[in-house]
Amino acid sequence: MGFWRGWGAEIRLTDGVTGYAIEGYDRSGFRSGPRQDLTQRDLSCLPVGSTFYVSFKAKLVDQTTGEGVACDPLSITSCPMITLRHANWDYIDDPYMKWDPSGWNSFHGYYEVTSEWSTDSVYVMISGGPDGTTVIADDISLSVTKNTREPTPLPTVATTPPPTYAPVTSIPVNGNLVNNVIDKESAVIAFGCIEGDNVIRRAFDATTEKFFCTKTDGATEHGIVVTPSQASIVKSLRVYAHNNCPNCDAVTYRVEGRVDSGDAWVEIGGGSLPWVDTVPDRNPRWLDINSSYESGDASLTFTEVLFPTNDQAFAEYKLSFHQTRDPNAAYLQFSEVELPGEMVGGFTAPPTPTAVTSQPTPQPTVVTSQPTGNPTASPTAKPTPVSTTGSTTGIGNLLGEYVNTILDADSTIVDVGCTADQTAVSNQRAIDRTTEKFACFKSGTENPGVIVTPSHGQMSIVKKLRVYAHNNCPGCDAVRYVVEGRPDASAGWNMIGQGDLPWLPAHAGSNARGLTVSSTYESGDTNLVYTEVFFPRNDVAYFEYRLTFPQTRDPAR
Repeated sequence: MGFWRGWGAEIRLTDGVTGYAIEGYDRSGFRSGPRQDLTQRDLSCLPVGSTFYVSFKAKLVDQTTGEGVACDPLSITSCPMITLRHANWDYIDDPYMKWDPSGWNSFHGYYEVTSEWSTDSVYVMISGGPDGTTVIADDISLSVTKNTREPTPLPTVATTPPPTYAPVTSIPVNGNLVNNVIDKESAVIAFGCIEGDNVIRRAFDATTEKFFCTKTDGATEHGIVVTPSQASIVKSLRVYAHNNCPNCDAVTYRVEGRVDSGDAWVEIGGGSLPWVDTVPDRNPRWLDINSSYESGDASLTFTEVLFPTNDQAFAEYKLSFHQTRDPNAAYLQFSEVELPGEMVGGFTAPPTPTAVTSQPTPQPTVVTSQPTGNPTASPTAKPTPVSTTGSTTGIGNLLGEYVNTILDADSTIVDVGCTADQTAVSNQRAIDRTTEKFACFKSGTENPGVIVTPSHGQMSIVKKLRVYAHNNCPGCDAVRYVVEGRPDASAGWNMIGQGDLPWLPAHAGSNARGLTVSSTYESGDTNLVYTEVFFPRNDVAYFEYRLTFPQTRDPAR
């Protein structure tokens, strides 16, 4: 790597976070700024298949006044970004940035090195921002990591199908559902680490004070074994981000349980954490974590995986993290782990472990939860399109069978809150099992969405909602939802769930149109971009469903 120089801009040193920063001024457009030459037709330091990481702190200032400039992280030209030049131009923005016009803003991004990089000179540039702005960067880090990710598949846990259309769920409605089955008094030991009890216990102290593990030589897995005060049934795993060192993030996991210390471990779930390909925002240390069984702390950054079919109770748990974002990182770090589930007390008899198959179920794309206000519908005088989905599915239990969607493609579907020019063809796209786009021109009279009557004529119990991204218009994304059901057309609607969709804080990406959606009850199509919410307490069967979306990312769209 060489020195920094300007590309379509002049550069100079200015005051930084500590010491000096690089300033790009007199820029010729958004694709201009400080440039670093990496290599020229020589990939000895950038091997194909490796990951090139970039991080820095950035400011945008008005070149004339010197005042800080606001920007929209969802717009690729509005905020600072990385421009990579090889055989083509590549851009990477950071939609998870929380932009402070008057302060320093942290940026994280990465590229996978391909053979195309060998066809021309390769350089990276810190660019972006509107015309007339100066981009300032400090604490710049450029690093290369060989990509050795080999995540463990998530096994499918066999369950016995309930005998009727209204089965008892694996967690009783009146059960003791908690945000974390690991209480603060749990016994704990670490493995693959050298730290003592005072550091280890930070993993479940209900604060963002950091757990860290100095990896011991030769250990292939690192983590903790905990013995809570009561037996429990675990339904998910949450991991909260720590305050620094993205390369120290856990990116793969395995959760195991056993009845007592003499038993063999039974796997509950394992694989890649949803943030494996995206560096998340950091959480400050020492903050209290306020979460529930249904949701992690929405004011903090966390990732989550679900174990919807696990119905086994255990008294001890083993949490293993066998890979960090940089496999060569000396430390494993996170703020907190939570195992949401049901407390079941002691055992009357040791349960027989459910058979575990080796058939992998990939993890779904999950967007990290962030805080939100109290959104309401914002109708516009002139109707504009809202593309709520490439496909919308209600996942649940249909006559004792767990299915990927209870809305079959032949269902009767009518729109609500859309203008008169809405077509039946467009409506059907919402449930056609492809990414062909559903679009609704808002009428402004009521929340837009659809009412669906499945053609199979059977009652069903909805446990989740998945919404797949469409091909364009991030401002048209649905970011708030309401799901209701009723037993027949003459009955009133009953609430199943409502709230913010997890991708509300940032545009998660798009899906090309016309692709087939291949999913299961456990997971959405991991080749596509989607978001998902869960209704673990719902055990009421309905015949018709109303799905409405009170707010889009841009309320004016």
